[in-house]
Amino acid sequence: MTCHILIATIRNIDAESARWEEEFGVGLTSAEHYREDVPVTLPYLYEAYDDDLPLLMLLNELMTIGDVVELYEYCEGKKGVVAMNRREEAVTVNLHQKTYQDQHGTYKLNQKKWLNDLATKRYLTDRSVTTFLKY
Repeated sequence: MTCHILIATIRNIDAESARWEEEFGVGLTSAEHYREDVPVTLPYLYEAYDDDLPLLMLLNELMTIGDVVELYEYCEGKKGVVAMNRREEAVTVNLHQKTYQDQHGTYKLNQKKWLNDLATKRYLTDRSVTTFLKY
């Protein structure tokens, strides 16, 4: 099974993506061809190429106060596309307040080690959209 990390944003970030690839090692390309198959709601859709920690660093850098970004793991395999959206399993991460919220509650991340704390949580899944906020 092949999985893709998709990022939906409220603003176009094409012009900035080359700098982020150089600075964070995370490549971003347009993923509009997945639009009809994924449950994201924001207008610009990108595919990210890399692992967890640089991706989280990129999101923190990408977002300004008031921004919203959606993450979704899109998987396709022998049985075709596996896309679902179980809202009850949705995760919300506030990068400004350093909180993580899932179906079990809201958790405060360590102010100094929040990046490592978040990397150990389930924030990317093919079962629901993860919303990152910064306010």
